[in-house]
Amino acid sequence: MLTDGAKELVVAEWGKTCQRHKIYQVTTEPHSPWQNPAEKNGGLVKRKVRHLMQSTNTPIVCWDYCWEYEAGISIRTASSNPKYDSLTPYDKIHHYTPNITEYLYFKWYEWVWYIDEQEPERKLLGRWLGPAQSVGQGNAHHILTIKGKVKTRSSVIKLEDELPVDDNVKCRMEDFTKCVCLLRIYEL
Repeated sequence: MLTDGAKELVVAEWGKTCQRHKIYQVTTEPHSPWQNPAEKNGGLVKRKVRHLMQSTNTPIVCWDYCWEYEAGISIRTASSNPKYDSLTPYDKIHHYTPNITEYLYFKWYEWVWYIDEQEPERKLLGRWLGPAQSVGQGNAHHILTIKGKVKTRSSVIKLEDELPVDDNVKCRMEDFTKCVCLLRIYEL
């Protein structure tokens, strides 16, 4: 395990966990982030997250979902790095090619319909926040609701599949955007 030598990574709980599980730990020299290849990849993902959130006007409270989305794309994309033998990092670790369908069908922060059995109006408007990798039997998605909560659902439909969008749906989209903007005000 290569870390930067920070005390919380060497002697605190993480360091104790590594010792307990006999994980060999190596540190970089102080103030030398270029010695850890993960630093560069983290910076690339960070820039992509910032750009994607700004270009789609995503609320800042969704940053962690955007980070998971961009990191998911990154590990499922082939690299020219000779260490990967023309494979994706995911394939190199797990020894099988990952399914990327869930990253191709929806776009980040896209308008979607989702089904909620608990609500009187079962078909609700939401925003797509990426695939939910560890929930359900597969093909589950994180959805931002009008209340600012994130729900995980497998019954999700693209809004554009039902074109043209009528005035009622446009009003619902405007209400949703206003509610999310109010959430931004209260975040500060």
